[in-house]
Amino acid sequence: MDYEAARLTLRATLIEPGLLVVADAWYPGWRGQVDGEDVGIVPANLLYRAIALGPGVHEVTMSYEPRSWLAGVWISLATAAVLLVTLLAALRDRFIRL
Repeated sequence: MDYEAARLTLRATLIEPGLLVVADAWYPGWRGQVDGEDVGIVPANLLYRAIALGPGVHEVTMSYEPRSWLAGVWISLATAAVLLVTLLAALRDRFIRL
């Protein structure tokens, strides 16, 4: 088992179909993979994360990849670009007047 703040990887062995419940908070943005295939993570007991598994041995990965983070990156890049254009325009005006 490999456990980090935003990622969990473990091996689960089930005799019959079941639900893997992780006693960590469920929150939108969690992504799941079972044996390399994308699967949905659902809330269990209103608080925890869960993935449905079939019988057998499975490699399970849960990772936190919120879309809000990606939106924040794009907004920050756009803001930086506007500031850079504004700065270059101000510098150009200043040197043109000289």
